[in-house]
Amino acid sequence: MSNPVDEFLQSCDRVGKPMEKSAGPLSGMGQMMGGKFGDELARGAIQATMGAAVMALGGAAVKTSNAIKKRKSFRDMLEHNADLNEQHQNDPKMFGRHFESFYSMNPAFASDPVVAGTYMRQMSMNPQAAGRTLVESLEARQKGSPWELGMTGVGPTVKYKF
Repeated sequence: MSNPVDEFLQSCDRVGKPMEKSAGPLSGMGQMMGGKFGDELARGAIQATMGAAVMALGGAAVKTSNAIKKRKSFRDMLEHNADLNEQHQNDPKMFGRHFESFYSMNPAFASDPVVAGTYMRQMSMNPQAAGRTLVESLEARQKGSPWELGMTGVGPTVKYKF
């Protein structure tokens, strides 16, 4: 019967010697790490790599989906607000930056063509105050919808303040 020190020294004798050829991905790694444990470790490494690849693809899909939604929101806004086409034509770079900021800060409002048109019109007519307009849109979003804010009664006698 050998003791743990002898087993360790015998394993050190394998260092620097060619390993036996065996089939399977990372099987050499499994042998180096020591039998079944090493094989399981190798399988875990493969699974972790595959999982990371799947997560990266999922992230790319989400980014692509968001870009498509943003483009659709922009086109819908211009379609519903014909007067904004002129603003867009006059300075497409600035108009695009305003919409990009608006969409990134308040995607719910930017996705509605009527609401987005209102805020984009304000930013286009007064570009120096565009930042303030964006902050105001956030404040309005945090307060809730007019329906939630205006309720003053309960039941069939509900009154709304607009």
